[in-house]
Amino acid sequence: MKIKELVEKIGLSYDGEDFEVLSFAPIKNATSKHISFFSNEKLLKDLKNTSAGAVIVKEEHKEYLPSGVNAIISENPYLEMAKLSKYGKQRKSLSIVSSK
Repeated sequence: MKIKELVEKIGLSYDGEDFEVLSFAPIKNATSKHISFFSNEKLLKDLKNTSAGAVIVKEEHKEYLPSGVNAIISENPYLEMAKLSKYGKQRKSLSIVSSK
């Protein structure tokens, strides 16, 4: 599923490059085909070094994203990721990658 379609389903806006989402992944393990989220200040180093295609972040954390990583702005990134995970369960083409 394309990222713009996924983001639209949960009512957020996305102005970045559209791409086919492989799955959802922890910020540290994400690649350019993954969506991730950031909600824990302790993981700021991981946010600064992520390779995710897009990350759901609060406005104040957007500045820490590496060049080429698209931001999906939300007041509650954890909640929005939970909403998105519903679509991973509905479609076999999307999965959730474990950090283990």
